[in-house]
Amino acid sequence: MYKIPDVPSSKADIHEIADFTEIECIKKKTVSAREVFSSIDKYDDHYYAGGVPEDEALEPRLADAINEIDRRCLFCGGRYPFTVGSVGHVVKLNPAVDEAVREVYAFLLFATRLDMKNHREQNGIDGALLFEELSEYIGKHYFGERTESFLFGTASRENNFQNKIISLTKLMGEGRSFESRIDTSPNSNKDDGLDVVVWKPFSDFYPGKLIGFGQCKTGTHWKDNLTFLRPDSFCKKWFKDQPPADPVRLFFISESILRNQWYDLSAEGGILFDRCRIMDYLPVNEIRKDAPPFLSQIKAWNKTVVEIELKSSP
Repeated sequence: MYKIPDVPSSKADIHEIADFTEIECIKKKTVSAREVFSSIDKYDDHYYAGGVPEDEALEPRLADAINEIDRRCLFCGGRYPFTVGSVGHVVKLNPAVDEAVREVYAFLLFATRLDMKNHREQNGIDGALLFEELSEYIGKHYFGERTESFLFGTASRENNFQNKIISLTKLMGEGRSFESRIDTSPNSNKDDGLDVVVWKPFSDFYPGKLIGFGQCKTGTHWKDNLTFLRPDSFCKKWFKDQPPADPVRLFFISESILRNQWYDLSAEGGILFDRCRIMDYLPVNEIRKDAPPFLSQIKAWNKTVVEIELKSSP
């Protein structure tokens, strides 16, 4: 699995090679498929001498990676910070894309390719917690007008599980209050898999509304968590009253997923927000007018990654 500061091998998945190409472009402002080819070729020569594919076998995979970059450009809804030239497959930073958009995309890219167990904190800022805040923001805009939200996970300022449940049920007008139906201390559950909650309220404040329960994962080791959060079970375990309409499941990841994996992953995890879908619902006009508080932290986090982590890469 490709991680910064390494180079992916020729055996890496297409989306890993595409991520490497984007990172090289951030470092150099412009990068060609030939340069990417050369870096991977040198890596293979060093680590897999005598057992790697011939150069001719690698070139089609680089073409597939460029096609993946083209796909991302389309699926990010005009919020993709790179362009691909028609001659030589040269990838460049897109000057037409807003700076805030570039920062958010770079954050998602770095939060995927860094070791987020040992390097999630940069410049004293926890990237995993930033991702929870970003996911809450995106979920709120996906649900649309009048949507309200609640940050439930580790990024929440409230550390007491019971108090978070009480606050959430009061704000939503669902669940009435906290009640534990299992023989476990509430504080030992931390967040029980729930990171963000979004809902569309009615003026009558009656129960029975569209609610989304979201889990957030950075890095690349998230597939084992796809089914961990079950909104109906969560409500049964911790709410005094079960909401009449079960919350839908949302799963936020920083990685960009290939289309051939999409149906299976969505069936397991619910409404899946990968990197492209997050960018697709990033409200550019709102960010321009009133930047969310976490945006400055994303910029500071990215700056440290570029100055320290990327400079140590080949």
